[in-house]
Amino acid sequence: MTLQEPGLDAALLGPGPTPMLAELEALAQRYADERTRAELGQAWRPGLSKLHKLMASLEAWLGYCPAKQRRQFLQSLQPVVQAAWGLQGPVQVSCTQSI
Repeated sequence: MTLQEPGLDAALLGPGPTPMLAELEALAQRYADERTRAELGQAWRPGLSKLHKLMASLEAWLGYCPAKQRRQFLQSLQPVVQAAWGLQGPVQVSCTQSI
């Protein structure tokens, strides 16, 4: 099953703990300690961090999903990734910013 598959159960993306969020949390923790990991706190482009780019890319893959569900899912995922990478403070992610 892919993120773009129309039959994907919307409950996978709902707010709070979901199977997809749990899987992505496990992946974030697994790769956070890799020597070759991306430094998500670094700039990707002027004014945008690599974390912003990651969230924008994920949003694009969730394009079939209603905007409210996308925002809720990304708002749940962002702190998980930040914690795994040891990023401090809020990193504002605009879910509609073009990259």
